[in-house]
Amino acid sequence: MRLGIVIPTYNEKKNIKKIFQSFKKLKGIKYFICFVDGSPTNETQREIKKYFKKNFAIVRERKKEIGFFTLSTRCAASFLGFKWILKNTKCNPIVDMDADLSSNPLDIYKALKIFDLKKVDLVIASKYLKKSKIVGRKLLRTFCSFIYSKCCKIFISNKISDYSNGYRFFSRKALKDLVKIEKKYNSPSQHLENLIFCFEKQYKIYEIPATYIDTGKDSGSIKIGHLFIFAYQIFEILIRYKLKKLFY
Repeated sequence: MRLGIVIPTYNEKKNIKKIFQSFKKLKGIKYFICFVDGSPTNETQREIKKYFKKNFAIVRERKKEIGFFTLSTRCAASFLGFKWILKNTKCNPIVDMDADLSSNPLDIYKALKIFDLKKVDLVIASKYLKKSKIVGRKLLRTFCSFIYSKCCKIFISNKISDYSNGYRFFSRKALKDLVKIEKKYNSPSQHLENLIFCFEKQYKIYEIPATYIDTGKDSGSIKIGHLFIFAYQIFEILIRYKLKKLFY
């Protein structure tokens, strides 16, 4: 089993050493990392090449400006990396991670164990299981994330606890199907679209307790207007899902 890891980067020069040191701790795990870099300069790429000498690739992304309706381009970067991994490696399973290490790389051990024992299609690293930990997250963000997941459990399924976490491990087969579908929103709401797709395909989904560390990286970039747009997108996705369930 060789894990494929996609890491979107944007001006992440200061984090590359931390990423390298974190993955050095993963003993007995074979992995390949695809960095999807949208930085305006080559500094991040130079730092990657300084520390990583093998089992990695850098995919250059043409970074688009974050507009009022796009909110974030991270999902687009992740899917660019997913497609590259699928085309150029035989990795299975495949995960994407934030470059700020808000998701704990050591949780990879638990995810791979589940893939080995349960033969699942998707493993979600949940913030809301009994043994999960949330470190340094502001109360408002924790509350909003919790309410969002609760609403999704009511509208979609209560089989999973965390709908907001993007730290997800896909089987190669499931990811091949997922990258083919057209995404309506180029924003974090795409995470919900992806999960709905997995439920509709009746993929086997499993959650593991995980540690989430809020680095505060995006706190200054969040605007009230973006929150309203995100809420609208989520509402539209949920209503569309319910209508589809009713009439098809």
